[in-house]
Amino acid sequence: MSRALINGEYLDVEDEIFTPDPQAEIQALKQELASYDYIGVKIAMGVATVEEYQEQIAYTEKLRAKIREFEGTEPLLSADNWREVTPEAKAEIEKQQQAEVMI
Repeated sequence: MSRALINGEYLDVEDEIFTPDPQAEIQALKQELASYDYIGVKIAMGVATVEEYQEQIAYTEKLRAKIREFEGTEPLLSADNWREVTPEAKAEIEKQQQAEVMI
């Protein structure tokens, strides 16, 4: 409870706690995430590498984690899990992704 000056008098008022709308937060995060879509396209087309956009990719993982937190879901393959994947498996996944782009 707080005191506020209302019409020249100090009155006790309830403290209002702002709680953001989860759906609005999710939508805002997804819009920000979409602004990084060009990176995937450049990598898929072979005009850029993952290493060139390492910081941005890490940031998008944080955005995805926040979205999952609001949605209450868990990732199937996160940035941390990706590091645990063997180099051979990574190469196979990337090969499959490139084949899908070429189709």
